[in-house]
Amino acid sequence: MIKTVKLACATEDGINFSKEHFGSAKKYLLYSLNLDNGEIQFLKEIKNQTPDEKKHGDPEKAKAVSDLLSDVQTL
Repeated sequence: MIKTVKLACATEDGINFSKEHFGSAKKYLLYSLNLDNGEIQFLKEIKNQTPDEKKHGDPEKAKAVSDLLSDVQTL
């Protein structure tokens, strides 16, 4: 059985990592990392359409981002 893990990278422009908080990124790029051979495969792009934070560390925002990326193991 091939062991894989899904990765989510926060980005504003699709090229560079976001310099803002992970949950505030405009979008996430999802990849699959094969733990047996180290190969990385692009899976998809997800736009972050979660609600804005009401305060720093807003639990509603955190839950919305967690739900959006529910099948991702590594952020």
